[in-house]
Amino acid sequence: MTRSDELLGRAKGGATVEFRQVSKHYARSANGQPIAAVRDLSLVVQPGEICVLVGPSGCGKTTSLKMVNRLIEPTSGQILIDGVDVMTVDPVALRRRIGYVIQQVGLFPHRTIAENIATVPELVGWPKAKIRARVDELIALVGLDPASYRDRYPSQLSGGERQRIGVARAMAIEPPLMLMDEPFGAVDPIVRERLQNEFLDLQRRLGLTVLFVTHDIDEAIKLGTRVAVFEQGGTIAQYSPPAELLMRPATDYVARFVGSDRALKRLAVMRLADLRLSPVSSAGEGPVFSAETNVRDALAALLLAPRAAGTVVDSSGVPIGVVTMETIASAVQPVAASLE
Repeated sequence: MTRSDELLGRAKGGATVEFRQVSKHYARSANGQPIAAVRDLSLVVQPGEICVLVGPSGCGKTTSLKMVNRLIEPTSGQILIDGVDVMTVDPVALRRRIGYVIQQVGLFPHRTIAENIATVPELVGWPKAKIRARVDELIALVGLDPASYRDRYPSQLSGGERQRIGVARAMAIEPPLMLMDEPFGAVDPIVRERLQNEFLDLQRRLGLTVLFVTHDIDEAIKLGTRVAVFEQGGTIAQYSPPAELLMRPATDYVARFVGSDRALKRLAVMRLADLRLSPVSSAGEGPVFSAETNVRDALAALLLAPRAAGTVVDSSGVPIGVVTMETIASAVQPVAASLE
């Protein structure tokens, strides 16, 4: 078994990623003194988690991400994937085993969608029949029709469709780790929300570990299992689950970065399944929500509904209760009080 096989050798499930006092310095000052892009970064991402790196431009988010697949190499410290130091692995083999998605997508314009997705499987020597099957599987997995899309070129797709294909290509050899750098930043807000929702569903089904870079705190709160808030100078101000970030910001900087509407943002990480719902009436109640719908989205829908009530259903579509404006208000009051 090669070192790259030992690293990320699993076909299914997510990898563990650990940063141990990782720093990256560049000699950019007038006197040649090194300037830190990332300073003493230490954090652990558990299998199946989405770790979101968020912060202002130039704070070291993308540098941190690129050090994982050695597009940038650390000045000091260690980055371990499933306990293996990435610096001990051939960088080309390493990159072929890690999914990588960027904002500009980076599809090859002269290759069809099928050929784009097949790039890495071809490089690692998969049989043609296996590649064809995997291409069709992935196109369908990201919500597109293989028969309609496999022979198209990137220029024939919308921005949202190209982004989906970029995700499909990154998943071609079933990587247990995905690196995503502002992947939805180049599409309009409506498409962006749809892609976020589809990505969350896909990640939950496959159990991938994801490192995700964004400058948008709302996106970080929505997608992240844990969120790392970076400061200028390449240090982390707080690393915690989204709910803790909103309820207990570690510093004034984090509180300002999260925003004054923390109580409203908190609704985005609360699910209807967590509320004390009213009994279901035989006649049914207004709009229908999944139990996994977040409270903020439910509130927005109820404000537009003829009746300020909706039915909540489980994964099988069976009604489990009714959510009302009063239900949400009773859940929000202690949250708002704790943020005062």
